[in-house]
Amino acid sequence: MLLPDNTKVDFVAKRHVAAVFSAILVVVSLSIFIFIGPNWGIDFTGGSEIHLDFSEPVEIGEMRDALGKLGLSEDSVQQINAPEDYEYLVRIQDATFGAAEFESDVTTRLNTKFGADWIVASRFDSQVGARMTIEHKPPEIRLETVTEALGDMDGIQVKGSPDDNTFYVELTGLAAQIKGTISQQLQGKQFEVLKTDVVGPKVGGDLRRQGFLSMAATLALILVYVAFRFDLTFAPGAVAALFHDVAITLGIFTLTQHEINLSMIGALLTIIGYSLNDTIVIYDRIRENMDKYRRTDLPTMINASINETLNRTLNTSLTTMLAMTAFLVLGGPVIETFALAIMIGVFVGTYSTVFVATPMILVMTRVKPHLTKLMVSVAPPPPPDAVEAENAKVES
Repeated sequence: MLLPDNTKVDFVAKRHVAAVFSAILVVVSLSIFIFIGPNWGIDFTGGSEIHLDFSEPVEIGEMRDALGKLGLSEDSVQQINAPEDYEYLVRIQDATFGAAEFESDVTTRLNTKFGADWIVASRFDSQVGARMTIEHKPPEIRLETVTEALGDMDGIQVKGSPDDNTFYVELTGLAAQIKGTISQQLQGKQFEVLKTDVVGPKVGGDLRRQGFLSMAATLALILVYVAFRFDLTFAPGAVAALFHDVAITLGIFTLTQHEINLSMIGALLTIIGYSLNDTIVIYDRIRENMDKYRRTDLPTMINASINETLNRTLNTSLTTMLAMTAFLVLGGPVIETFALAIMIGVFVGTYSTVFVATPMILVMTRVKPHLTKLMVSVAPPPPPDAVEAENAKVES
C-alpha cells in the first residue's frame, strides 16, 4: 500500500483551483491543436510506407544520405526493432512523390510507340493512389499492347477504364524506385522490401474523420451508460473528465509534433476506457456511501469515497505507467506513439478522476433542480381530454 488506510485529504476543497487549472489546460491544448496543427501520419494524410530489411550492417546515416538523392528529408527514415536487425521504415507523406518523372516517362514511351498525337488527354490522380488516366484516339487498344509499350518500367500496372478509349496506369512501384536508389547508392548491401503500404489522401481524410467520430460516439454512449448505471448527476462529470484527458493528450502531442496516426487513435480510445474505469470505481463507492450515510453532507461523502479508493487508484496508475515505460524504452519507434500516449493519458486521467469527474457531482446536484424545472416548463401541455380524464379519476 502506498498510503495508509485512514488518509483524509480534502480534495473537494481544492476543486475550484483544480477547475481553473484544468480549464486553462484544455483551452491551451485545443488552441495548440487548432492554430499550430498536429503532425498527421500517412494514415491520415495519404502517402507511402516501405519496410526494408538489410542482411548486413547499414547505419541510418547511410540510409538518409542515399535517400537524400531522391529529395527525401532525414525524418523520412526510421530505424525499427533492434539496432542489429538493420530494419528501416521509409515514410513518404507526399502522395504525388515521383509523379512528375512517372508522367513524363509514361507519356514519352506511349508517344514513341503510338505517335505524338495518339494521347488525347492525361491526368494524374493522387486521391486514390498514384494513378494516371490516359484517353487516346480510337480504336480501342488491348491492355497487353500498352504494357508492352511501357516496356521495362518497374512497378506499374495497366488497368482498364469504364470509359471508351481510356485506361489507367497505376504506379504501384514506389518501392521499386526506393529500391533502385538504395541499390545504386549502397552498392553491395543486400536487402529486401518486406512490406509496402500506400494510402491515398482521400482515404486518409476519411480515416481521420472516422477516428474522431469514433471518439465522439464513445463519449456520447458513455454519457448514456453512466446516467443509466448511476444517475444523471454523475454522467456529465465522467464525460467532462474523458474530454479533458483526450484534449490534453492531443495538445501535448501537437506541441511536441509527435506523429498522430491510427495507433494514436487507438491509444486515445484506450485512455477513455482506462479513465472511465477509474471513475466508475470512485462513483460506485460514492453511491455506496450515499446509501449508508444519508445524513452526511455530500462534499464530506465525496471526500471520504476518494480517500477510500485512493490506494487502488494510485496502485493501478503506477503499475500501468511502469508497463508503458517498458514499452516506451524497449519497444522501438513502432509502438512509441501508443506507449507515450497511454503514459500521458494515465497521468492526466488519474488527476481528472479526482479533480474533474467527482467535483462535477456537486455542480450537477445544484443544477439538476433548475434543469428539471426548465424541462417541465418547455414540455407541451397535455391534451384537454387527458386532463379531464385525470380529474375524473381523482374525483372518483
